[in-house]
Amino acid sequence: MNVYGTEQIRNVVLLGHGGAGKTTVAEALALLTGVTKRMGKVPDGNTISDYDKEEIKRQFSISTTLIPLEYEGEDGPIKINLLDTPGFFDFVGEVEEAISVADAAIIVVNCKAGIEPGTERAWEMCEKYNLPRLIFVTNMDDDHASYRELVVKLETKFGRKIAPFQLPIRENEKFVGFVNVVKMGGRRFTHLSDYEECEIPDYVQKNLTIARDALIEYNFSRSVFCLTFCTFRILSNTPRNIQFQKATKELEKHLPLNTSAILQDYTSCHNLLHIP
Repeated sequence: MNVYGTEQIRNVVLLGHGGAGKTTVAEALALLTGVTKRMGKVPDGNTISDYDKEEIKRQFSISTTLIPLEYEGEDGPIKINLLDTPGFFDFVGEVEEAISVADAAIIVVNCKAGIEPGTERAWEMCEKYNLPRLIFVTNMDDDHASYRELVVKLETKFGRKIAPFQLPIRENEKFVGFVNVVKMGGRRFTHLSDYEECEIPDYVQKNLTIARDALIEYNFSRSVFCLTFCTFRILSNTPRNIQFQKATKELEKHLPLNTSAILQDYTSCHNLLHIP
């Protein structure tokens, strides 16, 4: 059993509306870090997080579950305590408790559903506790999911602090790859999370220019460290944020796919720990 010092431990809380995909994201990360040998599914009632009989019966989280993840970073091993929280307001006390001990938050948003009450509540809580936050977009494989529309809605709701790091590549109504906004490069999936370099499609260029300008504008005005940890991010210049930046410096290299088809498979969460 590994022993970790306080500088090697980070508490990250998963937030979002009920059904957005928090438990599935947690399950995929557990699989990819070796916590479990198979990926459970909420409908099957065999996930690590939702083990209570009532959670299995109702197919949603009732209490906060801690999932310890061990990760080998550039500066040595680190331990991430992933806190999977309930999404429904009936259990908001569980969410408050988890946020009170968290170093950072990942807000999970279903691309098709868009901004939901749980999304707004998660943002408000992060504001209250001054938490650095990232937004991870799921359900990108749905034909009716509009990534650009979600970006606009998030910018309208939360301001210009929202800046996409990746843009999806879709062909024949399928999610086949992504564009890295920071590196201005296209990546096409070959098998699960494996990918190859590709040309940026013409139809992505317009949105890429908008996303690139937003990213540059925000970082020049706020002078913050750019994290590639999720589809969007909002960071503030606080001591806690600086610590989080150091903690996730390694993870920054491990997330090529931020727009996610996670409800279909675990590809996106593999990329959450595996950036180009």
